[in-house]
Amino acid sequence: YLPNLKPMLESKDEVTRAVAVMALGHIQNEAVPVLLTIARNDPSPRVGFSALSGLAMQGDPVARQELKQLYTSGISTGEIKIDDVKREVVRVLLRDVQPEDLPILEDALNQQFLAINYRFLIAEALGRLADKTAIPALEQSLNLQTEPEYGEMVKQAIVAINKRAEGQA
Repeated sequence: YLPNLKPMLESKDEVTRAVAVMALGHIQNEAVPVLLTIARNDPSPRVGFSALSGLAMQGDPVARQELKQLYTSGISTGEIKIDDVKREVVRVLLRDVQPEDLPILEDALNQQFLAINYRFLIAEALGRLADKTAIPALEQSLNLQTEPEYGEMVKQAIVAINKRAEGQA
């Protein structure tokens, strides 16, 4: 894939560069972080943000922390709307959920910008984290979603949290 994407990174078209950078973030190859680091300095905020997201998906802890700061600061990046920034941060965090991600995931769970498929994934991830402080956010999220399947997922997550907290899992 890299031979096909490299020329796209040099395109005059911002959308083409952004798509190439987004694709790079999903490729596991030692050359990818170098290319994404270069793309971070692209004049387009969209390309730079996509590169940051890709670096975080590659496991770069500094990029992951910077993404999380963008979520909590509520500041958009150039022409990218804050809801789109937050959605992307959640998408990246869900690839490898860490206990320190809990505050962002709890907040995202109860935001209108988040689609139901993300709520399902967050509920499942919170169940795996087994932190009882997540239960109020899970319960509150039921007010935003009326789908029975989602309610069942939340119940399962709460049961999993309680079992793990009691050492039964």
